Amino acid sequence: MAPIGRSGIPAYRKEAARVRHAFAALEAMHDWNDVPPAQLLTESIDRRSLAAAYRRSRVAMVTPLRDGMNLVAKEYVAAQDADDPGVLVLSRFAGAANELDGGAILVDPCDLEDVAQAVHRALAMPLGERQLRWRRMISTIRRNDAAYWSSRFVDALRRDRSVVALPRPSVIAGREIKRIPVVQSDAAGVPAPAERSMDARSG
Repeated sequence: MAPIGRSGIPAYRKEAARVRHAFAALEAMHDWNDVPPAQLLTESIDRRSLAAAYRRSRVAMVTPLRDGMNLVAKEYVAAQDADDPGVLVLSRFAGAANELDGGAILVDPCDLEDVAQAVHRALAMPLGERQLRWRRMISTIRRNDAAYWSSRFVDALRRDRSVVALPRPSVIAGREIKRIPVVQSDAAGVPAPAERSMDARSG
């Protein structure tokens, strides 16, 4: 599954073309007898169909070279059948690896042999181990939900003395305006908090 995003950026278009050509070469290398074992989906997929695809997959490979979090990994885990869950192969450079290392098979995405061995291990993994790994991951995901994350984030802001306190919101022309902290540096390189306005409804 590789929905094409940011198509206005030349580098993204180039990468999308590279993926299509690589998949076409893979198809040409094998005689699949009209039943291809792989499909390349580049269009957007509705939530129900996406969850169903996750649930049917025996293995999910989420292998970015670097990523802030990668919610796809968590979506895959959340969509699994507790009685027969799939296995997550996850890049150790994805942010989610910090939370899911107790259940996912972590790999170096630059090491093809490491990735290949992880996929083989995932496909051969017995049911009992798959269930144990899944329970560890889903427990973490349920505990560290959006409310918990936002609470920790706000607490961290309050403890950080380089961030100014948020004043009360004001209303201009019927629109609520909030001041959010921005840390800037003066000529000597010393951090100096500043403020800028942001429409509360713009996120």
